[in-house]
Amino acid sequence: MNTLRIPAVAASFGFLLPTAPAQNDAALIAKARGIHDRVIKLDTHNDIDVSNFTPECNYKMRLTTQLNLPKMGEGDVDVSFMVVYAGQGPLTQEGYDDAYMQTIAKFDAVHRFTEKIAPDNMGLACGGGREFSESAKPLEYSGKGDGLAQIVC
Repeated sequence: MNTLRIPAVAASFGFLLPTAPAQNDAALIAKARGIHDRVIKLDTHNDIDVSNFTPECNYKMRLTTQLNLPKMGEGDVDVSFMVVYAGQGPLTQEGYDDAYMQTIAKFDAVHRFTEKIAPDNMGLACGGGREFSESAKPLEYSGKGDGLAQIVC
């Protein structure tokens, strides 16, 4: 009895299966490429390490990191959200102080990168990023890594 139900259920959803492509592949790819060229491409979560914000080792270089400027260029990515995250330590004053220092170090590193190391390659957007909307410069947004979409400069 169960073996009859499975084909009947599958047949009832047959209308969901594609029967033939609506367009040829070249037209579909051209349409997708046109959309891709007109929109802002965002990578919304990039963990960072302050050791990658020095003149000797930084995101202008092809690092083994999730994202860096060479990879952004190759992938045509316009905006990177570099996440400022500090792991939760003890719920004490010392733990809070440590988390604060880790967070400030990351914000300082992002500022150092966009203002001193790579000012010609990346800009720090404070707010909506409209100030860079017509430039060829990729954007960097920074925010707290706790699920809040907070942009902090």
